[in-house]
Amino acid sequence: MVALLKFTLRRLVQALVALVLTTFVVYLGLFVWRDPFAISESGRVVPADIQAALRAKFGMDHPFFVRYLIFLKNLFTGDLGIDFEYRRPVADMVFHAVPKTFGLVVIAIVVQALVGLTAGVYAAVTKRPLRDALVTTSMTVLFCVPVFVVGIMLKSLLSGLRIFDFEVFAPVPHRFVIEYPWLTEALLPGLCIGVVGIGIIARVARGSMVEALSADYIRTARGKGISEWRVIVVHALRNALIPVVTLFGIEFGALLAGSFIVEGIFDYTGVGYMFLVALRKNNDPVIMAVTVYSLIAFITLSALVDVLYARLDPRIRVH
Repeated sequence: MVALLKFTLRRLVQALVALVLTTFVVYLGLFVWRDPFAISESGRVVPADIQAALRAKFGMDHPFFVRYLIFLKNLFTGDLGIDFEYRRPVADMVFHAVPKTFGLVVIAIVVQALVGLTAGVYAAVTKRPLRDALVTTSMTVLFCVPVFVVGIMLKSLLSGLRIFDFEVFAPVPHRFVIEYPWLTEALLPGLCIGVVGIGIIARVARGSMVEALSADYIRTARGKGISEWRVIVVHALRNALIPVVTLFGIEFGALLAGSFIVEGIFDYTGVGYMFLVALRKNNDPVIMAVTVYSLIAFITLSALVDVLYARLDPRIRVH
């Protein structure tokens, strides 16, 4: 317990250092090497009142390090200025979009866990090489297909699908002024992200399961007469899940940062979609908010995954 606590504190300190360094680099790119509130090369003009409010908000007339401290204060208080286009607080826009992207990521992770993990374990325990090769090849193909190809195919084939008068997937583009249930709207893009990630989950699960099944403790368990089902599920799978859990955690952080391509294809108004719209319109406050909060989410979740990894595997705590 003491070793786990020390490891957790050490990992959280490392995450904090990473956050400071990352936000400093973002600060340099946004506020030192350029002026995010000036007229852009594309001719974008920021209204004078908005420009004055933003310059005051970020202390643009203060010295270098004072501006950075003001930037950090605004960042951790969720006060990142005003959107150029709609003149709304950027934080409100981000916090409205984050739950939608979070739900999308949860659907994707569930799909990958149910299909990818099952396929990987099946490929590892099957006694028939043909079945193993078939599963492995299928997962490799899924892993290699670009996400935009999968998205376009699913959009063309399943968008607006109805079964027995029940609309399973919302049509894309959405019908005007029609409010769709969250699950109906999120299911198809979530399925797209999940399908793309199934391959890597299955391959990692298969490799980890093969290694676990060849361990000495598995041979000992079989020698004691324990049923094969119990050997696989209780003994082998528990240890094989360690790298898979790590992969899920890292992937969750990366997807939560914004599934830009998928949200763009399906017109799904999450963080990624908001970022793409902001890029097209040179809306710097929104770009800044999505970029910084995405980095924070990824670093924080990576640290939490490392702690969970150490909880599952005590050997990690000594490193």
